Amino acid sequence: MNGIENRSVRREEQDRLEELGRIAGQLFHDLIGATSLLRGSAELMRDEVRRGQVPGEELEAVCEHAMYLERMVADVFDEVRGTGRQGGHRFELIPTIESTVERWISAAPSRSIDLRQEVTGNVEIRGRDTFFSRALQNLLNNAARHGHHRIEIRVSEMQREGRAWIAVDVEDDGEGVPLDRQPLLFTPFSHGGHGGTGLGLSYVNWAIERLGGTVEHHQGNRLGGARFRVCIPATTWRQSETPEIAKRRAKPISRDRLAGLHVVVVDDDESLLRFYRKLFSRAGAEVTALRAFGDERDESLSTRAVAADPDVVLLDRQLGGSSGDRICGEMLAERSGLRERTAFLTGGGGPGSDQEHGDIPVLDKMMDVRSLIAEVARLGRSA
Repeated sequence: MNGIENRSVRREEQDRLEELGRIAGQLFHDLIGATSLLRGSAELMRDEVRRGQVPGEELEAVCEHAMYLERMVADVFDEVRGTGRQGGHRFELIPTIESTVERWISAAPSRSIDLRQEVTGNVEIRGRDTFFSRALQNLLNNAARHGHHRIEIRVSEMQREGRAWIAVDVEDDGEGVPLDRQPLLFTPFSHGGHGGTGLGLSYVNWAIERLGGTVEHHQGNRLGGARFRVCIPATTWRQSETPEIAKRRAKPISRDRLAGLHVVVVDDDESLLRFYRKLFSRAGAEVTALRAFGDERDESLSTRAVAADPDVVLLDRQLGGSSGDRICGEMLAERSGLRERTAFLTGGGGPGSDQEHGDIPVLDKMMDVRSLIAEVARLGRSA
């Protein structure tokens, strides 16, 4: 009997590690792009602050958001490794919701969000605030993707199992979730189009479980679309400490470092493409940004990249519906001379090289912008 129990325990541990690894992979791809975008934007804005073009408080906000995203990544990997102490973390719910909504609106200003607070007193939750915040962002992304214009967030009190719980409802004004899709809502890689991967809601379920809560889907009763209800137990523990925002100095970006180079960037993140276009253009390069859509053939992207006649090609390795490896293979088959001028962009792991395609360099999206520009310049010198 002990042997059977031991095998069962080992199997449960293996299942847990596989689940955590899958969630961490999704976050790694999702958040590294956002982190590198914010960090790079902050460095660009520092450059503009010295010219009196951007208010200093805006720069500080961008830096704060970048540090928040990095902390979110660290929290997930602490959970994966089992090194974090979940019981030692607590956060104030309402300020966390407000700051999360503020960050989200800054990236989706066309959406109208109505935040209704129906709780009394200072509500605090046991667990990591980054888990809740990212879960809420994913629910907002889902509402924006499937709704039309309006999103409502409602925070209310409830009783469950003889204790106080908090319910957070996120409802959109879309068509709702089809009946045949509802059983698979929280299953990874199960999605109904609109460019999603199915990982967002899977992460919501994973994160809220880490807070001791649950996630449910209902038909919306106010806006008429889908309504997702997050239920989490409340606590009375207070915490007011906030991380200090570091302020660093850096030299302005050289405006002629990439002069004369034509850089092609392939990514599935439109905001990240806008950042790369601005960054490399500021350094003097001509930039062609190619966005990879989920329904686009790899050959189409490789053909467009080759047709642009680039000096340097940067390929996101983890594209939503395509493969950076396959695009690279197609591109090199069409023009082998690009081998020495191509690099992969990836979310973490540090710099290195890819053996499959002949030691093509792999660049970390989290590297600082000056190092990235230096790598592009190095690739361009071989053109």
